[in-house]
Amino acid sequence: MIDRIGTTERYRGEVYSPKRMEEMDVSLARTIGDSRSVVVVHTRPMLPEQRPEDWRSHTQVMEIVSVGDGEGVCSLDTDAGSTPDLPFTSQSLALLQRIVETSVGEKLTIIAPYIKYAPQSWESVIHSLEEDQNIALVAVDPKHLQLIEGKRYFESIMEESGVAISPALEFSDVNDFRAAGGWDLARRTFGFQFVVQINDSAGGSGTKLVGVDHGVEEAEEMISQSADGWFKITRFHNGYETNGAAVVLPGGQVYIDPLSRKPVAESIRKAFGGKKAGAVGDDWSLPWPDSVQHSYIDVMVKTGRHLHSKYGYVGIFGIDSIVNNKVEPHEINARPQGTTRHHHMRAQILGRPSTWYLHILSLAGHEDFSWLPDPDIWNSVVASETGGWQVDIVPRENEIGKVVGRNTSGRYSWTEGLVQDDSGSIWLVAPKKGQVLDWKNKKDGKRLTSHGQIYYVPANGVKPLPSIFDTSEQRPSEFGIHFADRLREVLWLE
Repeated sequence: MIDRIGTTERYRGEVYSPKRMEEMDVSLARTIGDSRSVVVVHTRPMLPEQRPEDWRSHTQVMEIVSVGDGEGVCSLDTDAGSTPDLPFTSQSLALLQRIVETSVGEKLTIIAPYIKYAPQSWESVIHSLEEDQNIALVAVDPKHLQLIEGKRYFESIMEESGVAISPALEFSDVNDFRAAGGWDLARRTFGFQFVVQINDSAGGSGTKLVGVDHGVEEAEEMISQSADGWFKITRFHNGYETNGAAVVLPGGQVYIDPLSRKPVAESIRKAFGGKKAGAVGDDWSLPWPDSVQHSYIDVMVKTGRHLHSKYGYVGIFGIDSIVNNKVEPHEINARPQGTTRHHHMRAQILGRPSTWYLHILSLAGHEDFSWLPDPDIWNSVVASETGGWQVDIVPRENEIGKVVGRNTSGRYSWTEGLVQDDSGSIWLVAPKKGQVLDWKNKKDGKRLTSHGQIYYVPANGVKPLPSIFDTSEQRPSEFGIHFADRLREVLWLE
């Protein structure tokens, strides 16, 4: 790490460089640009606008979209519109296999970020694809999901990485828990607020904050439905819930994305829509203190190096943490994150290589990353990177069947209180005209069908906008409330 994060201004040119961006495109062209097709499976688009000189101009980019509640119809989306974050279905597998069959003898690149949500048959498909020398498969090995993401392995991974974490009580099942003293033991150890986690979970579904958002009854119900009965209890930490992310290159170097603040207050959700107690965006407007930045770099680099040395892990990984005066990790995700697309878009706007593209290159077999700056310089600069925000714009819980009024993906400006087409500094990545957006209860087996993402990063010569979040108070700013209303007018022609 360089001497002091607060003095990284002189290193900025090493990271935000047109030359680095050119080298990234050249590397992508060499690695996957000669493919007949690039198939992106089950992800919102992470490929930026196609440019005439770009490698994508002569490579067909297709997106396989799963639609419905696990049994939906597959479509092939060649317009790279917004796609739903839904379970990867058997129909999608069948469509992928048909694409492979029609590409015999020609190079094919398949990018599959979210295989955690895929059916078990996906693993057999992966192994069969790996045997085909004409297929470049960009996907995390399923074994890493089991060896790294299971909550039961978290403490040992952190210990072996040299990262200090809070102690935990672990139990093989409910009977083991009751014999040890049950909830009385938990309260004697941690007080009346503590965190209960089962081994296998995603998107917060396997975590209960007892004494904060949940009661012991809800924790017991979650435990009763877990696959293996194992669970752990840890101390509840007051602070910001955050998601850190980084990419491990084939040589073991670790390059981070910046740590954001994730507004989760009920007042914010009511303004923008979103699930109860869920984050609706990311805010980079306020810099983290130097102590937090140093702690974040230390946690991510140590963990990434350990994952590489012990498991051979390559690609993006994430660590969920609570932040107060330091980063307090509590979960590892061995795959691209829900925030990966936001980091990718933000990097594109700022003019630096994105960790998503480094992930693609690493898993597609690219080995020469000499064009990147030294990871110590990158990490110090990017950790202190501030400015901008991203937010979801979705129907509110009492709104059914909101119809998108017009195609809105593109760049906008904020002029006299309006969001207008003007190649400005606001990027709106939104569903297509006519698409119906619903907010549906997950308990009924349904999820939000789609939503829009709005990104704002101030560019050179662009007058900065206020933050839409009052981060210190965990509420929308006055500008944010007004901005949300104007976005609804643009998206739904209200």
